[in-house]
Amino acid sequence: MLRITAAFAISLSVASFAFGQGTCSDNHILPSPPDSSGIQNIVFIMMENRSFDHFFGWVPNADGQQTATYYDDSNVGHPTHSLSGNPAAGGGNDPVHFYPDMHDTYWYYNNGAQIGYPPTGYGPNLGWLRQGKNTSQVAIGYYTQGDLGFLGQIATQYTVLDKYFSSVLASTWPNRKFAHTGQTDLLDNHNPSNVSTLATIWDSLINLAPSVSAAYYWGDTNSGGSSYLRKFYGDKYQTGLTPPSGTNITKTYNQFLADAANGTLPNVAYVDPGACDDHPGDCDITQGDAWIQSTVNAVINGPQWQHAVVVVTFDEAGGFFDHVNPPRAAAPTSNYHPCMGDLPATCEGDVDPSGKVPLGFRVPTVVISPYSAGPSVNHLVYDHTSVLKMIEWRWNLANLTLRDGSTDIDNLACSLHFGGAGTTVKINFQPSGAPIPLGYLPDTGQPFADRGNGQSYGWSGDNTTNTRDRNNPNSPDQQHDTLAYMQRTPLPDAVWEIGLPNGTYTVRLVAGDPSFFGNHMVIAAEGVVIVDGTTSNTNPWLDQTQTVTVNDGRLTISNVAGADGGNKICFIEISQP
Repeated sequence: MLRITAAFAISLSVASFAFGQGTCSDNHILPSPPDSSGIQNIVFIMMENRSFDHFFGWVPNADGQQTATYYDDSNVGHPTHSLSGNPAAGGGNDPVHFYPDMHDTYWYYNNGAQIGYPPTGYGPNLGWLRQGKNTSQVAIGYYTQGDLGFLGQIATQYTVLDKYFSSVLASTWPNRKFAHTGQTDLLDNHNPSNVSTLATIWDSLINLAPSVSAAYYWGDTNSGGSSYLRKFYGDKYQTGLTPPSGTNITKTYNQFLADAANGTLPNVAYVDPGACDDHPGDCDITQGDAWIQSTVNAVINGPQWQHAVVVVTFDEAGGFFDHVNPPRAAAPTSNYHPCMGDLPATCEGDVDPSGKVPLGFRVPTVVISPYSAGPSVNHLVYDHTSVLKMIEWRWNLANLTLRDGSTDIDNLACSLHFGGAGTTVKINFQPSGAPIPLGYLPDTGQPFADRGNGQSYGWSGDNTTNTRDRNNPNSPDQQHDTLAYMQRTPLPDAVWEIGLPNGTYTVRLVAGDPSFFGNHMVIAAEGVVIVDGTTSNTNPWLDQTQTVTVNDGRLTISNVAGADGGNKICFIEISQP
């Protein structure tokens, strides 16, 4: 329930806490020491105001629900409905999502009627249309994969977290503060003192400079948007405004794009969007999606991708429906008591005797990385402090608060797969200039060399004239549509290699041609036949997997006797089992 106090109160203690944990709640152990994980770059992207069911309720194997009935104060049921074709939904009737509203919705989920909330008996089906609010019912509308563009695509290619909750039952500023500090000193988008004094992850990282680098990027290519870090901390971390020595970490979005392209991204980067941040009314969701695509692809296509972890999440659910009751987690401090800046009598009063408070409602979250076990769904409990736990674990930093030091919330690294840390590689064979499939590195037929993207690979000679992009409408995706010939002049017996540490690898190889078929193809990896078959109009591709061992620092793909001269390779995926 809301706790009413007679005076404005903010009292947050700072203590020394344990270092970032390397154990996950599902009992698997993270790499130790953490630098052996291979992670060198963490990029954290936070959008605005969408719930999991509203955006991701359709994701296969996730705990999503997009078909339900929610009741208003008159006990009239309203079914959820599709917002497809309306990417700007909510622009004129943004669902209510401030602390009193989200707090009350949470209590309805927990039989709020029993503690005096009328009407009785509605439980979780009441909260989203409560007290005459959200009468447009946009709060119970949803989107599906086809509406979400790039975000819908990566949700089925990488790792979705279906138990990632916002950190507090409140709006944008309190939740974003959790991502920087592990706590909040306010419950609304208002900072009465203008400059927060809470310790941040940036303070911890700056103390490690120059061995560990960090930067906060914000905006878009048109310099739109605003710096949340400056809103919260004034000029403390602001470049060009004579900040304290070493704290000038704030940079523009254009600088982020340049750093990603040049391979100079810092070890830790937060990237906040510009004017199109997916908040209803700011822009429609297609514009926010375009910014996400530009940002994620900048990392994927840059030279630091092979050791990067990119997280795309949302600050809070924005008042959109979600069917999962938020669990409780450790309060950030022993005397946690933030208040609303413009309603000083309204303060957090939900700390239970065990020192736990409710998390906020779920938000859509995808982890994009070569270490992703995707396409997959991870079901561990996370919140915005999970990124802090990952940073603290990776660089051996003390936890900022009791929240990121607790076992109630998992380390984001627990969503990753380190069985082949740093050696999971996807290569697409294609002409120069052809679109690069998401998550793949391009091979354009060049001779073996350091490709400048974290990998060394290529052919036994110049094979650039033997690459094709068919643009065939029957191809299921871009990687099946492109190819390289392995038995055609000027390389009638071409060999392709990639530099890898010695060890055992699982190799998936897809050979074929969507436009020309009937060839008998025989291709080996490390001398072990991996593809042996004839393509046809009903089966233009041969898709096989084999386990091989590398002993000389290179994995070799070669032609095998029995092929009829038409070997063509489309793409290859290499990982350690």
